[in-house]
Amino acid sequence: MSMRISRIKLSVFWRFLASAMFFLLAASCTLTPVEPTPVVDPGATLHLYLQPLPQEVRSLSLRIATLNAVRTDGEEFPLLANTLELNPAQRISRQTKLLSRQLPPGDYLGISLLIDQAAQASEEGPIALLTETEAKLLKNPFQVRADQATPLFLSLSSDRLVTDGYRLTAKFSLWSGQPPLTELKGLVSHPTTGSLSFFEKKTPLIFSVLALGQQPTGLALDQAGRRAYVSLSGEDAIVAIDLVRQQVERKIRLRPGDRPQRLSLSDRGQRLLVSLPGGNAVSIVDTQLFRELQRVHFITRPAEVISAANSQRAYVLLPETNGIALIDAERGSIDASVSLPETPTFGSLSSDGKTLFLLTETSPDLLLLDSQSLQLRGRVFVGYGATCLATAANGLLYVGMQSGVVQVIDPRVELAIDQFPVGGAVRDLIQDRQENSLFVLTNRQQLEKYDLISKRRQATLELGMDGFEATLMGEQ
Repeated sequence: MSMRISRIKLSVFWRFLASAMFFLLAASCTLTPVEPTPVVDPGATLHLYLQPLPQEVRSLSLRIATLNAVRTDGEEFPLLANTLELNPAQRISRQTKLLSRQLPPGDYLGISLLIDQAAQASEEGPIALLTETEAKLLKNPFQVRADQATPLFLSLSSDRLVTDGYRLTAKFSLWSGQPPLTELKGLVSHPTTGSLSFFEKKTPLIFSVLALGQQPTGLALDQAGRRAYVSLSGEDAIVAIDLVRQQVERKIRLRPGDRPQRLSLSDRGQRLLVSLPGGNAVSIVDTQLFRELQRVHFITRPAEVISAANSQRAYVLLPETNGIALIDAERGSIDASVSLPETPTFGSLSSDGKTLFLLTETSPDLLLLDSQSLQLRGRVFVGYGATCLATAANGLLYVGMQSGVVQVIDPRVELAIDQFPVGGAVRDLIQDRQENSLFVLTNRQQLEKYDLISKRRQATLELGMDGFEATLMGEQ
């Protein structure tokens, strides 16, 4: 009798184990596979930018035949695979990234440059100009290191571009960037190049590039502490960056396979919340000790983490279950969770913290939720393909679209009241409250600046690298 009971218990155990394994397999099959992002080693890389050109070059066309990095021992390393055609009229009002090249570490004297063809427009057509036959060395000593990126800037003087009516006498200079005031700095993360671009937000112009590591993605900015946090998805790590010196301050390793991505600061910057799609969790990091305190675990991958700067509460989007969870960053607990009728992809809190705005993948509507009860309060039609949103101090919302449009939403009347076109599919939006402008990161490796009153584009910054996320000093 006892043997029969044992066999029954064993049979029940094996059936339970088989059921559990089936459930786990079914759950794993519902996970969307993550495509690996091609990356390059961010170190020992030279980034060369052409600064905005003077108005006097509007009638010129130039071809650069030689552009070589010259080491102190005299050895030269070509930076161009082919000749480079320049249409200066297209580069008068903007900085242009000419190239990124990895170089052998060492000390360099500068860059040699040769323009072998030039022409000047006239009423009768283009007139060929006499050019130099040998490359000129543009002196600006720089060092290439295996663990850093080196940005250099090429400028063209407006003085005596053409002499005697037929001779090109253009004067180029090479120099290193000077950082602006910390309050004027902005950042863009670049997963494929493993780097972080620093730009001055008024102009805007890039002034520095920092080599970070494998796949930098999410950004969080501590305004008061003048510190930025960046997730390194390819290294399962988080780095803290000193924004005054543009240097990595600290780095912590997470667990293998965590793939940290989105970041958010809560509790007055005391806690850094990190979404871990590979670990089905949100990590809570103490920003003073810079170590992981605890984790909040979920049954599925978290995406966006949304928190108010002065609160311990944060909202975690769970797209695979159409869910949203409210967590306490101090206790590391889940205080509430709800299921939504659609799949949430991106969210933001209103300026007063009372309303949670959510974009969804499966609906053309922007959802308005009560931030306390998580109950649906309303909807605003924005169309399919919404990618990101930003809240403004005046209460308006700006929604970026895959179609290359930014929609302006007034949540008080639950209507889209305006829209304006931008230069590509929108990847991120960030408002500069100091200048009442909007920065738009697009899929065309550009960061565009728009005036929020006229909706006109004020400037275009050519990044030369795919951007994942952008942030600004002065942002709230």
